[in-house]
Amino acid sequence: MADKLDPEKTVRYPFTSQVRTLGKENLDLTVLRFLEEELVSMVRDGKFIHPETMDGRNGLWMKISPPRGSLIKFCHIVYDVLAC
Repeated sequence: MADKLDPEKTVRYPFTSQVRTLGKENLDLTVLRFLEEELVSMVRDGKFIHPETMDGRNGLWMKISPPRGSLIKFCHIVYDVLAC
């Protein structure tokens, strides 16, 4: 995560400032948030998402078990990106 959240990589990962704040509180949540933001970016750019990437994201989500609203929010973000 330290490599991905490096301030020098803000151009590649514009959402790092939001994710970096979580890193001080919960590393698992930080990784999950990073993956979700990166997945949305990949969908928006029409890139292939390897099934193991989704498995990793889903496994981490199951481990953390965030409130149901978090999953619903993520689904709405992806739907909005795909609808564009």
